[in-house]
Amino acid sequence: RIKYFKFDKLDQINNFIFMPLHVQPEVSTNLWAPLFSNQFEFIRQIAICLPGELSLVVKEHPYMLGRRPINYYRKLKKLPNVKVISYLVDVKDIIPTTNCKGVAVISGTAGFEAAILRKPVFIFSKTFYDKLNNVFNVNNMDEFIDSLKKSRNVIFDNNQLEKIISFLYENSFELSYSLAYSKKVEKANIVSAYLKIIDNFINHKKSI
Repeated sequence: RIKYFKFDKLDQINNFIFMPLHVQPEVSTNLWAPLFSNQFEFIRQIAICLPGELSLVVKEHPYMLGRRPINYYRKLKKLPNVKVISYLVDVKDIIPTTNCKGVAVISGTAGFEAAILRKPVFIFSKTFYDKLNNVFNVNNMDEFIDSLKKSRNVIFDNNQLEKIISFLYENSFELSYSLAYSKKVEKANIVSAYLKIIDNFINHKKSI
Protein backbone atom coordinates (compact mmCIF):
# COMPACT_ATOMS: atom_id res chain seq x y z
CA ARG A 1 0.00 0.00 0.00
CA ILE A 2 1.15 3.52 -0.83
CA LYS A 3 1.09 4.75 2.80
CA TYR A 4 3.87 2.25 3.57
CA PHE A 5 5.98 3.37 0.62
CA LYS A 6 9.30 4.98 1.57
CA PHE A 7 9.02 8.45 0.09
CA ASP A 8 11.89 10.87 -0.37
CA LYS A 9 11.97 13.80 2.06
CA LEU A 10 11.48 17.18 0.42
CA ASP A 11 13.66 18.97 2.99
CA GLN A 12 16.56 16.69 2.04
CA ILE A 13 16.41 17.57 -1.65
CA ASN A 14 18.41 20.50 -2.97
CA ASN A 15 17.54 22.32 -6.20
CA PHE A 16 14.83 20.62 -8.22
CA ILE A 17 12.19 20.78 -10.95
CA PHE A 18 8.75 19.78 -9.74
CA MET A 19 6.60 17.39 -11.79
CA PRO A 20 3.10 16.61 -10.43
CA LEU A 21 1.67 13.36 -11.72
CA HIS A 22 -1.49 13.83 -13.79
CA VAL A 23 -4.84 12.13 -13.56
CA GLN A 24 -5.29 9.38 -16.15
CA PRO A 25 -7.27 8.72 -18.22
CA GLU A 26 -7.99 12.40 -18.69
CA VAL A 27 -8.64 14.71 -21.64
CA SER A 28 -5.76 17.02 -20.64
CA THR A 29 -3.21 14.24 -21.17
CA ASN A 30 -4.72 11.61 -23.44
CA LEU A 31 -6.26 14.04 -25.95
CA TRP A 32 -4.41 17.33 -25.56
CA ALA A 33 -0.94 15.78 -25.33
CA PRO A 34 -1.12 12.17 -26.58
CA LEU A 35 2.62 12.04 -27.29
CA PHE A 36 3.30 12.45 -23.57
CA SER A 37 0.48 10.33 -22.15
CA ASN A 38 3.01 7.70 -20.96
CA GLN A 39 3.92 9.59 -17.82
CA PHE A 40 6.59 7.15 -16.70
CA GLU A 41 8.50 7.63 -19.96
CA PHE A 42 7.86 11.37 -19.81
CA ILE A 43 9.39 11.56 -16.33
CA ARG A 44 12.35 9.43 -17.39
CA GLN A 45 13.12 11.74 -20.33
CA ILE A 46 12.72 14.92 -18.28
CA ALA A 47 15.11 13.57 -15.64
CA ILE A 48 17.70 12.69 -18.28
CA CYS A 49 17.57 16.24 -19.66
CA LEU A 50 18.17 17.96 -16.34
CA PRO A 51 21.66 19.26 -15.52
CA GLY A 52 23.53 17.63 -12.66
CA GLU A 53 22.58 20.24 -10.08
CA LEU A 54 18.85 19.61 -10.50
CA SER A 55 16.69 16.68 -9.42
CA LEU A 56 13.17 15.90 -10.61
CA VAL A 57 10.65 15.83 -7.76
CA VAL A 58 7.50 13.82 -8.47
CA LYS A 59 4.29 13.82 -6.44
CA GLU A 60 1.13 11.78 -6.92
CA HIS A 61 -2.20 13.45 -7.68
CA PRO A 62 -4.60 12.94 -4.71
CA TYR A 63 -7.35 11.66 -7.02
CA MET A 64 -5.08 8.86 -8.27
CA LEU A 65 -4.37 7.33 -4.85
CA GLY A 66 -4.95 3.60 -5.10
CA ARG A 67 -5.36 3.75 -8.84
CA ARG A 68 -1.71 3.13 -9.68
CA PRO A 69 0.07 -0.01 -8.45
CA ILE A 70 2.71 0.45 -5.74
CA ASN A 71 5.26 -0.95 -8.18
CA TYR A 72 4.76 2.17 -10.32
CA TYR A 73 6.26 4.34 -7.57
CA ARG A 74 9.05 1.85 -6.95
CA LYS A 75 10.05 2.03 -10.61
CA LEU A 76 9.92 5.82 -10.54
CA LYS A 77 12.18 5.94 -7.50
CA LYS A 78 14.74 3.72 -9.25
CA LEU A 79 15.11 6.24 -12.07
CA PRO A 80 18.34 8.25 -11.76
CA ASN A 81 17.79 11.79 -10.55
CA VAL A 82 14.11 11.22 -9.69
CA LYS A 83 12.75 11.84 -6.19
CA VAL A 84 9.25 10.66 -5.24
CA ILE A 85 7.77 12.66 -2.37
CA SER A 86 4.66 11.91 -0.34
CA TYR A 87 1.22 12.67 -1.72
CA LEU A 88 0.54 14.37 1.64
CA VAL A 89 2.98 17.20 0.92
CA ASP A 90 1.00 20.32 0.01
CA VAL A 91 1.86 21.95 -3.30
CA LYS A 92 2.04 25.23 -1.37
CA ASP A 93 5.07 23.77 0.44
CA ILE A 94 6.76 22.78 -2.82
CA ILE A 95 6.41 25.39 -5.56
CA PRO A 96 7.11 28.60 -3.58
CA THR A 97 10.34 27.27 -2.06
CA THR A 98 13.68 28.65 -3.20
CA ASN A 99 14.86 25.13 -4.07
CA CYS A 100 12.09 24.77 -6.65
CA LYS A 101 13.63 26.07 -9.88
CA GLY A 102 10.64 25.37 -12.09
CA VAL A 103 7.64 23.16 -12.79
CA ALA A 104 7.24 20.71 -15.67
CA VAL A 105 3.70 19.70 -16.61
CA ILE A 106 1.95 18.01 -19.50
CA SER A 107 -1.07 20.24 -18.79
CA GLY A 108 -3.17 21.21 -15.79
CA THR A 109 -3.56 23.91 -13.17
CA ALA A 110 -0.31 23.24 -11.28
CA GLY A 111 1.52 25.02 -14.08
CA PHE A 112 -0.72 28.07 -13.74
CA GLU A 113 -0.18 28.14 -9.97
CA ALA A 114 3.58 28.06 -10.55
CA ALA A 115 3.37 30.78 -13.21
CA ILE A 116 1.53 33.07 -10.79
CA LEU A 117 4.26 32.40 -8.22
CA ARG A 118 6.84 33.58 -10.82
CA LYS A 119 8.38 30.17 -11.34
CA PRO A 120 9.52 28.98 -14.79
CA VAL A 121 6.91 26.60 -16.21
CA PHE A 122 7.58 24.04 -18.94
CA ILE A 123 4.31 22.84 -20.43
CA PHE A 124 3.98 20.17 -23.11
CA SER A 125 0.56 21.20 -24.46
CA LYS A 126 -1.25 24.38 -25.47
CA THR A 127 -2.81 26.35 -22.64
CA PHE A 128 -4.41 29.72 -21.94
CA TYR A 129 -1.47 30.94 -19.84
CA ASP A 130 1.42 30.09 -22.19
CA LYS A 131 1.64 33.76 -23.23
CA LEU A 132 3.32 34.59 -19.94
CA ASN A 133 7.03 35.15 -20.43
CA ASN A 134 7.95 32.68 -17.66
CA VAL A 135 5.90 29.90 -19.33
CA PHE A 136 7.61 27.83 -22.02
CA ASN A 137 5.44 25.82 -24.39
CA VAL A 138 7.60 22.90 -25.52
CA ASN A 139 6.99 20.05 -27.96
CA ASN A 140 10.01 17.81 -27.40
CA MET A 141 13.00 17.30 -25.13
CA ASP A 142 15.37 19.38 -27.27
CA GLU A 143 13.04 22.35 -26.81
CA PHE A 144 12.82 21.57 -23.10
CA ILE A 145 16.61 21.71 -22.71
CA ASP A 146 16.72 25.00 -24.63
CA SER A 147 13.87 26.46 -22.55
CA LEU A 148 15.54 25.36 -19.33
CA LYS A 149 18.60 27.43 -20.27
CA LYS A 150 16.48 30.46 -21.25
CA SER A 151 14.46 30.30 -18.03
CA ARG A 152 17.46 31.38 -15.98
CA ASN A 153 17.30 34.88 -17.46
CA VAL A 154 13.55 35.43 -17.52
CA ILE A 155 12.23 38.63 -15.93
CA PHE A 156 8.67 38.19 -14.68
CA ASP A 157 6.11 40.50 -16.31
CA ASN A 158 3.35 41.54 -13.88
CA ASN A 159 1.39 43.29 -16.64
CA GLN A 160 1.01 40.05 -18.60
CA LEU A 161 -0.29 38.23 -15.54
CA GLU A 162 -2.75 41.02 -14.70
CA LYS A 163 -4.16 40.91 -18.25
CA ILE A 164 -4.70 37.14 -18.13
CA ILE A 165 -6.33 37.21 -14.68
CA SER A 166 -8.56 40.12 -15.78
CA PHE A 167 -9.57 38.20 -18.92
CA LEU A 168 -10.39 35.08 -16.86
CA TYR A 169 -12.41 37.08 -14.36
CA GLU A 170 -14.40 38.89 -17.04
CA ASN A 171 -15.19 35.63 -18.89
CA SER A 172 -15.97 33.40 -15.92
CA PHE A 173 -19.04 32.68 -13.85
CA GLU A 174 -19.77 30.93 -10.58
CA LEU A 175 -20.83 27.28 -10.78
CA SER A 176 -20.91 24.59 -8.12
CA TYR A 177 -17.78 22.42 -8.34
CA SER A 178 -19.65 19.43 -6.95
CA LEU A 179 -22.40 19.94 -9.52
CA ALA A 180 -19.97 20.10 -12.41
CA TYR A 181 -18.11 16.94 -11.34
CA SER A 182 -20.90 14.84 -9.88
CA LYS A 183 -21.14 11.29 -11.19
CA LYS A 184 -24.78 11.68 -12.12
CA VAL A 185 -25.42 15.09 -13.64
CA GLU A 186 -29.03 16.16 -13.62
CA LYS A 187 -29.75 18.41 -16.61
CA ALA A 188 -32.38 20.33 -14.64
CA ASN A 189 -29.82 21.28 -11.98
CA ILE A 190 -27.39 22.67 -14.54
CA VAL A 191 -30.14 24.63 -16.32
CA SER A 192 -31.27 26.02 -12.96
CA ALA A 193 -27.70 27.10 -12.14
CA TYR A 194 -27.32 28.88 -15.48
CA LEU A 195 -30.71 30.61 -15.13
CA LYS A 196 -29.73 31.85 -11.67
CA ILE A 197 -26.51 33.33 -13.11
CA ILE A 198 -28.46 35.02 -15.93
CA ASP A 199 -30.97 36.47 -13.44
CA ASN A 200 -28.15 37.84 -11.29
CA PHE A 201 -26.54 39.38 -14.37
CA ILE A 202 -29.83 41.04 -15.44
CA ASN A 203 -30.47 42.38 -11.93
CA HIS A 204 -26.92 43.74 -11.80
CA LYS A 205 -27.45 45.53 -15.14
CA LYS A 206 -30.70 47.09 -13.88
CA SER A 207 -28.97 48.41 -10.79
CA ILE A 208 -26.33 50.27 -12.83
